Amino acid sequence: MRGFNALFKKEVVSLKDNRIIGSLKDICFDYDGRLIAIIIKSKNVLNTDRIYKTNNVKSFTKDCIELKDATSYEKKLAQEFLFAGDVIGLVVRSRDQILGICDNIYFNFRDRRVTGISMSKGFLLDVYDGTQIIPFEDLKVNKKFILCPPQKKLKVYNGGIRNILKREE
Repeated sequence: MRGFNALFKKEVVSLKDNRIIGSLKDICFDYDGRLIAIIIKSKNVLNTDRIYKTNNVKSFTKDCIELKDATSYEKKLAQEFLFAGDVIGLVVRSRDQILGICDNIYFNFRDRRVTGISMSKGFLLDVYDGTQIIPFEDLKVNKKFILCPPQKKLKVYNGGIRNILKREE
């Protein structure tokens, strides 16, 4: 499971001709969480963005993103999808209650799916409670906000002061 923030601006390399194509600008996925494409900020003279389908991506390593063939890219996407850069920053709601703000999106690149989003409640609450991740299959995402089921218990990662204090007792 890797977060978008860790991948943003990572170099994209073509394995066919062993050259750097550009850097990751965004990741496109559908409303069911299936990864569709990656958007690359190209290093060519025109500085145009290129769209590569995820079946053209060989791997997402810790150092770079490897493409099988850099010549087979799309000029535009055929239909409307969600973009990671647009989803980060959306309000996470549960009916009439605001739970927090989406601050990262997590992907499982082996399955080519979005696994979840992390939510921030504000700096002090994040330090106290730890990072909270909501599984993507439980969410309804649109262009304005993210709707979370009210009864869903959030998974807490990265400790938080409250969890550290509980362990010491």
